Amino acid sequence: MTVSTDDCVRWTGTIRPDGYGVLVVDGRQWLAHRWAYTTEAGPIPEGLVIDHLCRNRSCVFIPHLDVTTIGENVLRGDTLPAANLKKTRCPQGHPYDEDNTYTDPRGHRHCRVCGRARCLTYNRRKREGGEQSCAL
Repeated sequence: MTVSTDDCVRWTGTIRPDGYGVLVVDGRQWLAHRWAYTTEAGPIPEGLVIDHLCRNRSCVFIPHLDVTTIGENVLRGDTLPAANLKKTRCPQGHPYDEDNTYTDPRGHRHCRVCGRARCLTYNRRKREGGEQSCAL
């Protein structure tokens, strides 16, 4: 979910090279959006982060800031994991659906059709060399 950047309240103080506003309060450095959220809405729970729903890192408008997990923040953004999650087909065109997809222990999706084809090719090469095969 994103919101329009037309309504953003942009931080007018110091902006870091990565686009986030920054300030110092009582000798402590804060990211401007975290300071704004904490001041207006209360503390940010341990282990959670603030996501800019507007995708504007200098925005300090509370309705544009959402407390979420780091993982959810990454998947909402313009990141490689988010782009990969949006894919509905493997590179060979097979669907990423419930029947044809498995997720490995690291959380990566794999196409079962392509996995079977790789295994068959591997087994064929191993048989020709007289070595053990992988299980189908």
